[in-house]
Amino acid sequence: MSGALDDSPRSGRGLWPTAAAIALGALLAAAPPGVELIVRTQLHDLAGPVLSRLPASSAPAETAEAPVAELAREVARLRTELAATPADAPADRLVGPLWLTAATLGTAERRGAVAELLIARVGTETAADDVALLTENLPAIDAGADRQVHVGDLVVTGGAVVGRIAAAGRWTATVRPVTDADFRLAVTVPGNAAPGGGEEATAVLAGDGDAGAVLLHVPTAATIAVGAVVACEAAETGGAAVPVGVVSAVEPAAADGRRLVRVRPLATLAGRAGGAVQVVRAGLNRRRVGSPEEQP
Repeated sequence: MSGALDDSPRSGRGLWPTAAAIALGALLAAAPPGVELIVRTQLHDLAGPVLSRLPASSAPAETAEAPVAELAREVARLRTELAATPADAPADRLVGPLWLTAATLGTAERRGAVAELLIARVGTETAADDVALLTENLPAIDAGADRQVHVGDLVVTGGAVVGRIAAAGRWTATVRPVTDADFRLAVTVPGNAAPGGGEEATAVLAGDGDAGAVLLHVPTAATIAVGAVVACEAAETGGAAVPVGVVSAVEPAAADGRRLVRVRPLATLAGRAGGAVQVVRAGLNRRRVGSPEEQP
């Protein structure tokens, strides 16, 4: 009760500032003019620097309306841009390339440990898709749909393409290596690979099921040289043609005119347990040779 009285305006403590102000006014009134001027000057010198640091007050209406006006201008700008976009413009122009870093999970023992950890944290039912992926006989990484990893995305390490995302769970994904028999990727071979030289020949890179890859659908008139660098198409990565391998052998054409062009990959996921890789997603609507969405 006494504490409440002490804090109230009517308590002695609350009257001190008022009493002090009255006393100071009385002293100034009774003092000679010279003394009053000195006191007022000293008070001004003391309070002036403090008051100068206080920000100037702005009108409440202006402060409240500024963000709204800025938002209205931004909406108008976006509407103008969308209205000027051709109807047949590719939708993926609005989606920039995405490069994210993940780590390989390596051996079956390591993948099994990750599966057990997921089950312990989120439960068997929630982790079912990821656990199923981790039991497959494919390399795995520690990134999935929660980090925008999708089936068909390229996987890069050491500056070279090493595979595609074969399947994606919520927290993990599997990688189909370049050497896998089911791997497909649209590629280009620069330099003298095209008829007349100086341009690029396009082909499809396919894994040979062993330790290398081959080129399919190579133009019969193209000159393919051993040592030529094979790279993915720029559309796969949003503008950068990342190398995949080098031509290691060109076998003579068969009766049907087709040649067997062998490619040696520049990098591999083998023995990279815990090593860093990059997953590349160029756009939501790009077409990808070899992706499930492209299969009939």
